[in-house]
Amino acid sequence: MSAASLYVYFKYLFRFTRLESLTSRHLLIRFNRITRQVYLHRPPSCGGIAVLPWDDIHHDAVPGVNLVVGWYPPYSPLPFPNMVFVGKKSVSEFDMKAEWEYIRRYMDEGGLDAVSPPRLSSHLPLPWPAFAAQFEALGPYLRHSGPLTWLGMLLISPALLVIGLGHWVSLMLCWRPRWPKIIREAGLPGKPTPPLTTIDDYPPEVRAALLENAHRWVVRPGSPPPRPKRFSFKGSWENRKR
Repeated sequence: MSAASLYVYFKYLFRFTRLESLTSRHLLIRFNRITRQVYLHRPPSCGGIAVLPWDDIHHDAVPGVNLVVGWYPPYSPLPFPNMVFVGKKSVSEFDMKAEWEYIRRYMDEGGLDAVSPPRLSSHLPLPWPAFAAQFEALGPYLRHSGPLTWLGMLLISPALLVIGLGHWVSLMLCWRPRWPKIIREAGLPGKPTPPLTTIDDYPPEVRAALLENAHRWVVRPGSPPPRPKRFSFKGSWENRKR
């Protein structure tokens, strides 16, 4: 029985385990103002390492989530969108705009001389970042809430603690990602500039699947997609008679 269970787990469920365990501990983003490039560090199953142009970046502030930056067709070297969440969660749109302005000033107005020194964070699997992820967006919300909301948060706090504990365990079961040498040295004197990621950098089977669905990401102004036909008993009865 145990052998059969292990077979089913590794055959069908292990791929989902790799989303939170036994993989990279963080999804990294790196901005290089010398090469005018942005680097994304993701596991191979989530897109791998990508080199994208800074000048084609788009940003969007989603209160309650994170600052979102992305590259979208046709303003992208790839035929599909690439998006990444940057920074901490926040319910304040002002905080997200300030975070984007910090990045923009670093890239466009002179690097670290144009911004205040950044606060460095640890890549170690420390416990408080795992638990802070569950509560960091609740502070401003709770400050303007009444006793009933606080009582509700007290009742669900054990569930949030369990989620935080699971997050911490997953961090300890992962490893710290490391940038390739060509990206670490990009922008230094005499060092090559990494080429932009293109569709040809993906394996043949992945490339074929991406190209097959590329038309789904192209925005065609003035030509909305056809609306799906709604189910009707009349049409179903007519088809049955045929």
